[in-house]
Amino acid sequence: MTIMDGLTKAVLLKESLQKGNTISVKISGKSMEPFIPEGSSLTVKAVHIDTVKSGDIILFINKDMVIAHRLFKKIKKDGSVFLKVKADASAIFDSLVHPDNLIGKVVSIRKGERHLYLDNPVMSLFGFFVSYITLFTGYLNVIARRSRSNLTRVSLRAGTVLGIGSFTGRSP
Repeated sequence: MTIMDGLTKAVLLKESLQKGNTISVKISGKSMEPFIPEGSSLTVKAVHIDTVKSGDIILFINKDMVIAHRLFKKIKKDGSVFLKVKADASAIFDSLVHPDNLIGKVVSIRKGERHLYLDNPVMSLFGFFVSYITLFTGYLNVIARRSRSNLTRVSLRAGTVLGIGSFTGRSP
């Protein structure tokens, strides 16, 4: 039974932040690993689009979901400022985030007893570097996945050509 859809939840989160509250949300998914492990709780505060910067992790609405991804840069388009964001574990950018879909900025991450505060100069600089490094590492992940897949196909073909037969992963 669905009590509330994702878009309604997102609107309520945004309204709560606009009233001066901070919110805590528990994340699911692995798109921001290893920096934000699955199951972490994020503390989010209200923020104006003018104050977010490259490297910040923002909470935004995408269709009917609430997503936390890293801001890569702001883009001026059609008289508005849009946000170009990306998951740390991905090589692909999300679609541009419209300013109205910005919910807030992540200011801390909690996983178990570990608590990491992001709203300081050192972590801001770290976030900036991560936003650029993940461009490269995201592509490395894609290449590694393709290489493993190709390597497996080559190994299986070589086994067949050499008369070894199919590989089952068991010892003879």
